[in-house]
Amino acid sequence: MNKEELLAMSSDEYMNDKQLNFFKNLLNKELTQNKNLLSSILNETLDAETLNTTAADQMDRMVGLNALTKATSENQRLTKQIKAIELALKRIEEGEYGYCLNTGDEIGLKRLLLCPEAPFCVEEQELLEKRQKQYNFK
Repeated sequence: MNKEELLAMSSDEYMNDKQLNFFKNLLNKELTQNKNLLSSILNETLDAETLNTTAADQMDRMVGLNALTKATSENQRLTKQIKAIELALKRIEEGEYGYCLNTGDEIGLKRLLLCPEAPFCVEEQELLEKRQKQYNFK
């Protein structure tokens, strides 16, 4: 099944076996890609850390520190993404995938195609982001 076939399905067929398999495959593919990228970033982090501790002059140490900071930030982002994907796969296994965790409403195929690990419908995600911004949470 491809995206066009998925979107062409009737709304009565929301989260049927074909759709769940489509998203399960998509999520597994993203999980593998992110884990491979994370492994690569961890190696970069180690290289940057080594450069930072063995560099002879201050400029080399600054370059190493900048690389280490960038790699650490990317590491954190990927780790968070991997966790979200794993939770989405768990929701598929539990029969809860595609439905908002807060309201139980359908998340929607278009949103899930853009963000297959999405746990909330658009309205709930906007409320969450508004609260995070209001209270400076990340």
